[in-house]
Amino acid sequence: MLGKAKNSAESSLDVTVFDAVILAGTIGDRCQLAEELGRLTCDPETAEADRRAVVPHLLKLAMDDYAEVRECLARSLADAEELDADVVFTIVASEDEIALPFLAVTPALDGWRMAAIARVGDLARQLEIARRPDITANAVDEILAKGEAEAACAVLDNRLAPLNAEHFHIIYEEHGNEPAILERLLRHRDLPVDIRILQARQASRHIQRLVTERGWLPPVAVDELVATAAEETIINLLAETDPDDLAHAVATLADKEMLTPALLLRAACLGHMCVVEAGLAHLAAISISRAQSMMYGRSAMRARAILRRAGLPEACHPILRAAMTVERQAADEDLEMDGEEFGRQLITTMMIEFHAMSDRERVRQLDHVGRFAEEPVRLIARRVKADFAKAA
Repeated sequence: MLGKAKNSAESSLDVTVFDAVILAGTIGDRCQLAEELGRLTCDPETAEADRRAVVPHLLKLAMDDYAEVRECLARSLADAEELDADVVFTIVASEDEIALPFLAVTPALDGWRMAAIARVGDLARQLEIARRPDITANAVDEILAKGEAEAACAVLDNRLAPLNAEHFHIIYEEHGNEPAILERLLRHRDLPVDIRILQARQASRHIQRLVTERGWLPPVAVDELVATAAEETIINLLAETDPDDLAHAVATLADKEMLTPALLLRAACLGHMCVVEAGLAHLAAISISRAQSMMYGRSAMRARAILRRAGLPEACHPILRAAMTVERQAADEDLEMDGEEFGRQLITTMMIEFHAMSDRERVRQLDHVGRFAEEPVRLIARRVKADFAKAA
């Protein structure tokens, strides 16, 4: 039925034959024409002029009264690398049985076309876009803007989807209470740490409510147990965060009133000084590099200055200053310490270097270490505390 000219600026196809088939041909004739025009369009050797010349006929076939013809055309064009946008959108607007298989495989979708289909399409078409390995960030934007939970799940399940921090925040804010989506979010390796922190707090509140309602522990014990677990989880998440993202995560904590003196004390007692550095930098409104200079320099006055500027209670200062000393000495001696060794050195530093501190005050500081450090260090702190308590 077809004759084509290659490498010509103008098409030499006899398109009147196509018009005749479309106007007067049988369903079978139109299906045959759809297949042949599909082959011509998919053939990389087809001249561009010929490819343009058949677009009006592809559109007419895509709008044929009979589904058999439309399906035949969609199937024949499924592998076309280049396809007119109007043809693509017309096929996608057809019945699901025709549109969805085509939408799942056609390579003729660029970022603009994907985003347009996601914006105006129904859930079924959003899902097909969400599952595509070449989905673009703009298409993800449009899918998430529609707010469909099932589509959000599909995007999270697509390992090749170009998800950024804003996408994750949108999904969490819109669907964070839905178990299926929350499970997928927490499983995602690129999930921003501030979302993990917020979810840790949410989970701790749920556990606290459950344990309290069922009377498994006294209320005071529940509060302390849950607070300890939540703070340790948050600190561990922060400690594993990329330095470039740590400042943002700490700022989120501050916005949620979660950047507390207790959190910084616990981080110091556990040896996670990167968390202390970021926390003090945020509270003092200075850069992390400047905070490090003030914390680990040889001037005790500068260390005290950053603690005052951060607005931390005086009762927090001795432990934080001792932790700064331990961290500086470790850096000077090129030592790597785990949390337990850091805690042991913290106690030693407090006992030896802070000789001007009264025994009563040392008891109070050791009480903090006995609450916030790792378990072996807590035991040591409690024993030392008992000795000083007797002397006091």
